[in-house]
Amino acid sequence: MAIKIRPRGNFDATRERLAALGVTFTGYNHRERCYVDVAIPPGVEAALGADPLIEVEAGPPPGSRQADRAWSSPASGVAPKDVGDRLRALRAGAGLDLQAAAALTGGALSPDAISRIEATGDCTVRELIVLADLYGASLDRIAGRSVARGDRRR
Repeated sequence: MAIKIRPRGNFDATRERLAALGVTFTGYNHRERCYVDVAIPPGVEAALGADPLIEVEAGPPPGSRQADRAWSSPASGVAPKDVGDRLRALRAGAGLDLQAAAALTGGALSPDAISRIEATGDCTVRELIVLADLYGASLDRIAGRSVARGDRRR
């Protein structure tokens, strides 16, 4: 469980109160408005929750950050298979075979990975950006978006 401790009112008075309770922290996150790396001694939780100077927020720990899919479903207006077909056409237009394209990614993608992406259109955002950079194409172009659909780039 993740616990966030925030001051209610006077920042200095809250810091002194936390020190008196034996609560330690390494700093203050101004964006989240909470103390960072808080260590709460056993038996102090009830006193923290009842203190008028301190706001305690408990919740699930933040999840690990992982690359997300380039699209979530066909309902997004982008058909993954079409993206794969466009990527294959861009590679062929650049005069590259799978091995040459993989070599130009600097090891980021293997020939098998590029082949799989072209066949299914299933890839991560990172893989899609690597291929877009390799072929010199915008993500809009790879997704098949045009000015007619509201995009300003051609």
